[in-house]
Amino acid sequence: MKTVALLLDSDLSRSLRILAGVQEVLSAIPETRLAPLHHNQTETLLHLLASGAVDGVIGAFLGDRWLEDLKPFGVPLVNIGTVSAITSVPSVLPDFAAAGRLAADAFARNGWRRSAIVYERAGHASRLMHEGFVRRAAELGLALAVVPADVVCSDAAQLGRWLATLPEGTGCFCASDFLARQAVQALIARGRAVPASVAVVGVGDSPLDSVLAAKPLSSIVLPDLQIGRVAAAKMAAMLDGGALRTASETLPPVRLVVRESSALFLCPDPLVARAVGHIEANLFRPCGTDALARRLGASKRSLELRFKVALGRPPAAEWRRRRHREICRLLADTAIPLAEIAALAGEGEPSYFWNAFRKAEGVTPARYRATRQTANPV
Repeated sequence: MKTVALLLDSDLSRSLRILAGVQEVLSAIPETRLAPLHHNQTETLLHLLASGAVDGVIGAFLGDRWLEDLKPFGVPLVNIGTVSAITSVPSVLPDFAAAGRLAADAFARNGWRRSAIVYERAGHASRLMHEGFVRRAAELGLALAVVPADVVCSDAAQLGRWLATLPEGTGCFCASDFLARQAVQALIARGRAVPASVAVVGVGDSPLDSVLAAKPLSSIVLPDLQIGRVAAAKMAAMLDGGALRTASETLPPVRLVVRESSALFLCPDPLVARAVGHIEANLFRPCGTDALARRLGASKRSLELRFKVALGRPPAAEWRRRRHREICRLLADTAIPLAEIAALAGEGEPSYFWNAFRKAEGVTPARYRATRQTANPV
């Protein structure tokens, strides 16, 4: 029997998702068991290693120097931690720069021509998100404001004073849901409407931060489940005699989940702006025009006419267009299994998803993915 220890991250939500991915892979391997450890149980881990009770460790490691205590035991190590750049052992991590690009793309797609970023300069992942966001914002022609170096982002008062200077119609990307919650609270405290004045997007899809925020947070979902799967597969290969140094990998973010903090499409017609925001927030739920009109307090006829004037198509067509575009992005930019994409899209039967996609694109989802990912490897 081989035992793999999993040293969890301090972020409970992230840890549970990674744990699920690791369990999924290791449970299918005979004579292998998993030993999850709380993130602060380093001494317990060292004791287990010293006693020979652990054959490999997947962990949210703090850094290369921190890893020096584990290396003498000679067991395979796979890092899933994001605190610092680790080069001494293989890592499986989110592509944080891609998360920044995804946020900038979302702002541009919904008409936000001004952007801002709030990030922690001391954080490795945060810096990568900043780099990705700034580069994409420049490519898209978005005006950009960056939180000054002398502002402590975790200090609501300091952050609020800077946020209050942002122009109307700014999309603000925050490199964590904690910072997004701070930003929403600070903006509202200073009389700024969220998202009508400033839209806010975070990272991590933290249920706690979203619940505690004054507005439910839009957030970029990181590939935690996939990270668990890949890290476990990497560990299994190493335990099976593979090289102790296997290549590190980064996995693209899953998607941006839109909630109230950014659910608005900037356009001259306020009814269409709110309606498209609602469509974005309910992309993979049925979005009938009757129900949408009732929710917005408008007649179906009026909503359809105003959509045609503003966008040149009715609400149902706009929903289908945005939904299909997101399905195509999931296929092209992520490694999420086709069955999971079908389930996310509300088409639990893979055959139905296959037929609907082929009708729209002329190729199957698998072929579409293979073609796009050959051109742009995930």
